[in-house]
Amino acid sequence: MRIRAIKFVDRDGEEYYRCPKCGRIFRKSRDYTRHVNRAHRGVKARKQGANKAALQ
Repeated sequence: MRIRAIKFVDRDGEEYYRCPKCGRIFRKSRDYTRHVNRAHRGVKARKQGANKAALQ
């Protein structure tokens, strides 16, 4: 699954990035990418790992 930022420009012409899952706003694309990797990417993998441990 790919999470794409919602890009928008404010009235001063500065570009911002909004997370579609939680709504946080970032000025730099690097900050947005770090947020997604830390907060939203590992959720599915962690759930699958918990299920495997419960089955064994």
